[in-house]
Amino acid sequence: QHPDQITTMGQAARRRAEYFTWERFRQDVAEAVGGILGTSELGTSKKDSSKATFPQRARDLKHV
Repeated sequence: QHPDQITTMGQAARRRAEYFTWERFRQDVAEAVGGILGTSELGTSKKDSSKATFPQRARDLKHV
């Protein structure tokens, strides 16, 4: 209905889609699971001062 806006809308859609990466999904899942389990990072308790880094969490989630 608005052919003059197709290019602009396509560019906006691509920028929005780029936000939803598998890396971001894994991070969000790890944080959600950590919240449910009462951990600040996947595999570590809130009382534990040593935290897993994001790449460790992402690697662990790939095997789930």
